[in-house]
Amino acid sequence: MKIKHFVGLLSVTLFVALGLSFTSCSSSSDDPEPTMSVNGSPIIEADGTVIGDINVMAENTDWTVDVSYGREWLTAYKNGSKVELSAKENTSTEMRNATVVVTATASSNMSYTVNVTQKGAQATIKVSPSVELLGAENSSTTITVSASQNTTWNITGAPDWLSFNKSGLGSSTVTITATSDNFSDEAREAVLTFTTENGAASATCKVEQKGVLATNCRVTIGDVTVMSDGFAGDLTFDSGCKGYREGFFLASELPSLTDKDVFNALMKEKEFSGKLDFFASPYISPTKNPQAEIVYCIAAYGSENNSDGTHKYGPVTMKKIKTKARTLNSDMLLSLSYTSSKWNVKTYRQGQYGQRCDYYYYLAYEGSVAQNMFKEWNSLTDAFFAHFYFKPNIEKNEDWQMKNGPQTMSFNRNEDKFFCITWGKHNVTNEFSAELKACWYPTNLLSATKDKKLNIGKNGSIAFNRKYSLVSQMPKMTVYTEKR
Repeated sequence: MKIKHFVGLLSVTLFVALGLSFTSCSSSSDDPEPTMSVNGSPIIEADGTVIGDINVMAENTDWTVDVSYGREWLTAYKNGSKVELSAKENTSTEMRNATVVVTATASSNMSYTVNVTQKGAQATIKVSPSVELLGAENSSTTITVSASQNTTWNITGAPDWLSFNKSGLGSSTVTITATSDNFSDEAREAVLTFTTENGAASATCKVEQKGVLATNCRVTIGDVTVMSDGFAGDLTFDSGCKGYREGFFLASELPSLTDKDVFNALMKEKEFSGKLDFFASPYISPTKNPQAEIVYCIAAYGSENNSDGTHKYGPVTMKKIKTKARTLNSDMLLSLSYTSSKWNVKTYRQGQYGQRCDYYYYLAYEGSVAQNMFKEWNSLTDAFFAHFYFKPNIEKNEDWQMKNGPQTMSFNRNEDKFFCITWGKHNVTNEFSAELKACWYPTNLLSATKDKKLNIGKNGSIAFNRKYSLVSQMPKMTVYTEKR
């Protein structure tokens, strides 16, 4: 009985042992393997904003995250199934890279690397001040440039009267120098554009250079009358003008001269005080030649003075004038006869030009006025007389003309002195004749002539002895126009 019981107990123990052994082997072979995957390529803006995620899918294992490269600006930490990134601002214009490593805790061999890029800051550039004023030649000013670190920039828009380094790096200063005088009464300006090398940013600065000439001291040249013996024209002075210099030059010489050269030459002429409202001159050698081109020049000064105490002048005003030949005269003769009640002026056309003159404007005077007008005409150039006596009356009354000579004009006679003068106009070109024709009584009954004694001055100077400074100083006359 004892033996059977022992055998039975041994069988149960063995079965249990064998059963435990089987169960242990079956559990080891059924454990799941750890797995992990990492995806995502985030981009980080220059200000630190993260765009995109790093996602981690892990089974049967935990994981850790670290920054192996770039940890001075990038931090990474675990947040559920994602990697959270935190970046500092990138103040450089260049992008930078970092490396994030995700590792499974179940196995160090299960590791993933993610490359992260942060954009560079956008390039910036500023300049100050925005407007700089320069004085005369060789004057300088400094412009401060504030630009992003390591940013290369260039300057465009530079005129030839400014000198400076046209490129730079980062924040620096630029010295701008005027290489020439601004020979004007107005400031000149240039707009300089500072642009980063990639064109991402730009800034502008306006540089002005003051003029060296007086302001509010300009002279305007108006209508000009050119005859065979000289020229005359209208002038208007700015309100700030106190005086002037005038002269003329051969037009052929001007292309080789700068405005400053002409100005300096004019400053050698005589200085006059006061203002004018006209100019007039006979021709002087070598401008007596027909069809020669001369340039009348005038400049005025105001209340300002230069550093040496001389008057400060405004800019030179110039007017090109082409002389006329005597062959362009009216080719018309006048004769005068009279009765007790009439003055009779007879016209004769002759020559090629005379035959083409369809219109003759006339001015007629009696008595003391006639005598004064004859003296005026006899002492002045035809250009002066035509401009200041003929033109104003023609504008007032277009009836003061006769057409298709020869013909006789008759005027009521009231006194014993009579003066008549005519001016022809070409029927094709509408050009006025280069000479005036006149008749005068009581000197004689033939056409009056005058001895033109021109005041020959040095080349480049005004030779005309000014008889009047203003038109208002000229004799006031009543034109006798009664025609029968």
